[in-house]
Amino acid sequence: MALRINLYHEVLRTRKQAQYDPLKLATMFIIIIGIGLVGWYVVELGKKSSAMHEYETQEALQKQLEPQEAKAKEQEAEYTKQLATMEKLGKRMEERFYWAPVLEDLGVVVPASVQITKFAGDMTGEGLRKITISMEGIAAGEEPRATAEDFRTALTEKLGKKFKNTAATFKTLDEAADTVALDGKNLRTATFNISLTFNFGTEPPPPPAPKAAGRVRKVAQQEQ
Repeated sequence: MALRINLYHEVLRTRKQAQYDPLKLATMFIIIIGIGLVGWYVVELGKKSSAMHEYETQEALQKQLEPQEAKAKEQEAEYTKQLATMEKLGKRMEERFYWAPVLEDLGVVVPASVQITKFAGDMTGEGLRKITISMEGIAAGEEPRATAEDFRTALTEKLGKKFKNTAATFKTLDEAADTVALDGKNLRTATFNISLTFNFGTEPPPPPAPKAAGRVRKVAQQEQ
C-alpha cells in the first residue's frame, strides 16, 4: 500500500481563501458595474448623437422651407381674398333684382280701363333693398276713382305674394273733365299718381352686442 503525504495543502488553502476574499469580490463587482456604466454611456451617447444629427437635419430642412412657407401664406391670403370677393359677387348675382318679372306682373294687373302714362322705378339699400315705383295714369269708368282704387288694391295683392312689405298709396287722385270712349261708352276719367313700395333681398344679421365693461369688471372682482 502506497502512502502519499500532501505537504502543499497549506499553500492551496491560502490560495483558496484569497480567491474568495470579500475585498477582491467587491472590487470585481465594482469593475463589472463600471464596465456596464461605460457601455450604457456609450449607447446613450450614440443615441444622443443620432438625435442631434436628426435635429440638425430637420432644422436645416425647416430653414429651407421657411421662404416657401412665407410664400404659401401670402398666396393663401391672396386666395382667401379672391374667394371672399367671388363669394360676394356670387351672392350679389343670386340676390340681384330683375325688373322684367315686376313689369310683367304690372302688365297683368293693369286693366283695360286704366292707362299708365308715366312710370319710374328706383332701388336703394344693401341686403334688404327697398324698391320704389312711381306710376302716373288715367282711370276710366262710371266711377273713375273706384276704378283707380281697384287698380291700387290689385297691385298690392299681386306683388304682395312675391315681395315683403308691399304697399301702394295714392299721391294724387283727381277726377278729370275729359271723357274716353271704351266699349262704346263715354266714361269719365280720373288722373292718379301711385307710389308702390316693397322690399327685396335679405336683411343683414345685427352686429354683436358690445360687452358691458362694468359687468366684466364685476365678474373679475368676484373671481379675485
